[in-house]
Amino acid sequence: MSPRGASLAAILLAACGGAVATTGPNDAGLDGSNDRSDASGWTDCASPDGYGLCYGPKKCGAQCTDCLDYGAPPSHPDHVKPCANDKYYADESANSPQNTYAVGCVDGYVSVGRDGVAKDYTDGHICAGFDLGILYKNAGDGAAVRYADGSVFTGEPLPTPGDCPKIIGLTLCGAACGNTCAQGEICTGRSPLHPYSLCVPDARVWGPCAATDACAGGDAKCLVMKVQSEAQSNANHLGLCVSSAVCLAAEKGYPGGAFCR
Repeated sequence: MSPRGASLAAILLAACGGAVATTGPNDAGLDGSNDRSDASGWTDCASPDGYGLCYGPKKCGAQCTDCLDYGAPPSHPDHVKPCANDKYYADESANSPQNTYAVGCVDGYVSVGRDGVAKDYTDGHICAGFDLGILYKNAGDGAAVRYADGSVFTGEPLPTPGDCPKIIGLTLCGAACGNTCAQGEICTGRSPLHPYSLCVPDARVWGPCAATDACAGGDAKCLVMKVQSEAQSNANHLGLCVSSAVCLAAEKGYPGGAFCR
C-alpha cells in the first residue's frame, strides 16, 4: 500500500515483519468498492495489525465500533481520524501517560494527529504504531504524521542498525541498543534521520521545553532534534529537557544531529 510502489512495499515487508499493500488509494485498476482490500490484509481503512481509520476520501469508519471524533468529523472531508479500538488503546497504554504534544513517543512509535490536522502540529497528537502512519499517508493525510524526532513522515521504515556505538555522555537505545533506560527516563527519537533513540528524562510527564524555550533547574538545557528544514520549526516544539552534559554530548555526537537551546 506504500505510495512509492512495490519497492518500498518490499522494504516495509522486510523491516516490519509483515506483508504490506502495494497499491495506494489513488492507484488505477480499483474495483470501485469504498474500502479496497488486498491479499496481505490491508484495506484503505484498516491495517492487518488492527489499526483503523474514520472519515477521509474513502469515507472510512464502517469497520470501527467507535471513531475518535469527539462528537464531530474532521473540519475538512479529506482528513482522517483513528478508530478508538483495542489497538488504539494498547498504544495509549504503552505510551502512558499520553500528552497532547506526543513528545517522547516510546521507541518504535510515531506521532499521529488524532484530529486529522494535516499541518505542522503543536497539539492533538498521539503516539501510535508505524502502520497507522502508513494508513494516514495513503489516505492523503500524511502531513499529520511525524516520526518521534519530529521529522517528516515519509513512510520509510525505522532503521534497525546491527551495531550500537558507544558515545561518551550519551545512552543510545532502540533496536540493537535495547530499550533499557534508567528509572524516570524514556527511550525515544529513532527515525530514518536518527538511527538510534536516546535515553532522556520522560518528557511525557513534564511536557516539551519549547513552551518557554527554557528548562527548569540550573543545569538543564533544551535538546532539539535536527530534522528536515521544512520540519525544523515543528521539531523545535518537541524539545527535551536534559542535563547540560547530555545536551552538549548530543550536539557533538548524536547520529543524525541535535541542537542545544
